[in-house]
Amino acid sequence: MSSTLRDKNKWLVMIYLAGDNNLSEECVFDLMEMKRANLHEDVVVVAALDSGIHDGTRVTIRKNSTPGELRKDLEISQENESAKREDFTYLDKILNFIEESITLYEGRRYALILSGHGSGSIGNFLSKEDSDRIMSLSVPALADLLWKVSQNERLASGKLDILGLDSCLMSMTEIAYAVRNHAKIMIGAEGFEPLAGWPYKDVLEQFKPVNKSEEELAKHIVTTYINYYTDYQAAGISVDQAACDLSKIDNLTDAVQSLSLKLQEYLPQNQVRNAIVLAHWEAQSYKNEQYTDLYDFCHLLKNNCEVVDVRTACQNVMNTIHGSQMEGKNANDAEANFSHVDGFVLKSCYSGLTVQYSRGVSIYFPWAENKSELDAYEKLEFANNSGWFNFLKHYLRVTRREPRPGVGKVRNFDQPGLPKTEPAVTVVSSFHRNGSENKNGSENKNGSENKNIGKGVGSMRNPPTTFFDCADCSRSDT
Repeated sequence: MSSTLRDKNKWLVMIYLAGDNNLSEECVFDLMEMKRANLHEDVVVVAALDSGIHDGTRVTIRKNSTPGELRKDLEISQENESAKREDFTYLDKILNFIEESITLYEGRRYALILSGHGSGSIGNFLSKEDSDRIMSLSVPALADLLWKVSQNERLASGKLDILGLDSCLMSMTEIAYAVRNHAKIMIGAEGFEPLAGWPYKDVLEQFKPVNKSEEELAKHIVTTYINYYTDYQAAGISVDQAACDLSKIDNLTDAVQSLSLKLQEYLPQNQVRNAIVLAHWEAQSYKNEQYTDLYDFCHLLKNNCEVVDVRTACQNVMNTIHGSQMEGKNANDAEANFSHVDGFVLKSCYSGLTVQYSRGVSIYFPWAENKSELDAYEKLEFANNSGWFNFLKHYLRVTRREPRPGVGKVRNFDQPGLPKTEPAVTVVSSFHRNGSENKNGSENKNGSENKNIGKGVGSMRNPPTTFFDCADCSRSDT
């Protein structure tokens, strides 16, 4: 192999394990899996462990599965590391790990994997315990972290080649838009992840010269993840994962804007409003139906609605998600500027029953207004630039049921002296990386007594009871 080609295929893979919560055991397991990997000679993997014992201790991964070796490596690293700065914020600590890794380990291509709790565009990311409080990153804070990383002069393009989000609920339009200028490809799940997260031995072995492009490597990682968890169908576990080309998120945002405008225009019409509600009802959903698969919603709405403008706007979105070539003759139903486009989603796969209509990217789409959530959502770039926030305000208003007739003046719980309430939330099962401080939602490290998936489907209103294996995973990644 020529030196030029070899340099192009050198990788530095940085993995931050946010396990100072109920994920501490799983993070140690992940490190042990990394040490089992047969890494290519041109691949360097460095990880940082944040747990109740270690505070971001960095360890370079070398193959050694001898019991006790990981503990020795961590203890030596902990002794050698300089004293932690007390004025460091949580973001600063993660940034320091990334910048020191880039400085210490020369690379030509860079992958960053952030592993821990996630809860999508609304909620906490990489939450951890710190004395009597919970620390985490928001979506804007994640974008700020990656912006600071992108300023490193060793990143020739100013971007990470791959951003991996080993957390629940992170493959969302809002998150992709926030990080679009700081990474080339984003890999994550729309739904929940099992406790163990990514199968790191198998994933790290995909970093090799035969996978010559970031796109090809990302597709292999998705296939590897899904294939690994296919055996867990025997335990009732369903998973999904997608690789997304962040250079295409602006096209998708424009398409969502076209959809937002048309939906607002036609919301006063009963037929259109009912078609939207029905598509929303049937579509693949996540996190107690706060998030909805964007492609599935548009596909269902196009089939349910008779208004050509709405159908066209739906096809705009579907073309930009999967690419006009994948849409076949239906691609021509889109507007001219969306009829010949490459897809935002490079590869999307699923395994199991509950997430089989996952097509790669979800969007915030609640059923009822939650003021604190909407206030937070309004601050996201995508929410405003896509027009989706304005659509949500109109949609939630016109679909809200009128109050039951009664006596006296109209009242609400926002009035002084009355208790405040939020919409009811369904309890999720206890095995996920869903952003709660442990998998059963309590704020301690106790966890539940078992890892039962809670085999009920907490997604679609009337979901399928059978499923086929994912056809997309059987396709070649080249």
